[in-house]
Amino acid sequence: MVYKHFYTTTAHKHFYIGVCGYSGSGKTTFAEFLAEEPGVVIVDDGRPLRDGVKAIFGCSEEDVNTQEGKKRMVSLPPSTLDDQKEVQVRDLLGSLGNDLEARYGALIMPWMAIQKAEREIKQPSIVVLPSCRKGQGEMIRRANGIMIEITRDGCEPEFDFDRYDTRLVDFTIENDGLLEGLQTEAAGYFALAKDVQDDKSESKIRREKRIGLRGDESDTFLHSEAGYRSKPIVLGDPEE
Repeated sequence: MVYKHFYTTTAHKHFYIGVCGYSGSGKTTFAEFLAEEPGVVIVDDGRPLRDGVKAIFGCSEEDVNTQEGKKRMVSLPPSTLDDQKEVQVRDLLGSLGNDLEARYGALIMPWMAIQKAEREIKQPSIVVLPSCRKGQGEMIRRANGIMIEITRDGCEPEFDFDRYDTRLVDFTIENDGLLEGLQTEAAGYFALAKDVQDDKSESKIRREKRIGLRGDESDTFLHSEAGYRSKPIVLGDPEE
């Protein structure tokens, strides 16, 4: 078991954006648009799983990193997974993640990504973790970052590990399938993140008020003192 102090809130050099959403919703595309902005870096929070599945099962980079590749079936030896002889690459990735979480705690994947960013990215940056799942948004909260959910009609969870806790979502983007829309949203959220990053000396409550979007300020706080918001906010371009 990982000791509790591994996951406590500490000062961070970077500002973190976690992205969540079901398979095919546009998480990676949104993260890539964000990374086109100056000072934004993607840290692949699923990279240890991708590398593990490649090393253990001989899968290719395409297998572990594309929607089509993840659908490929991999043959397994007898007496594995209840004699199931073939499984999808996506299932292998999820199962490996479940095993790591069972051994080291539910926040191990984003924790490793944040540690990597703090260690390897020298200049203060906006760091994007593009595949947060389950309750992993809690780690982004502890790093004083924000969680952005991407939704798209027809995208549903295929496995239990595809699900995520919507109570940890700060903002929701409804992806209509048009790249221009995601690109516009990315530019808006970059401006918001940059503003917060530049003013990180402000108190927590004051920062939350500045990020509040549209409608009653009390209803739009990030991470309110009362706990999770009851549902995500759907918005267009971020504005003060």
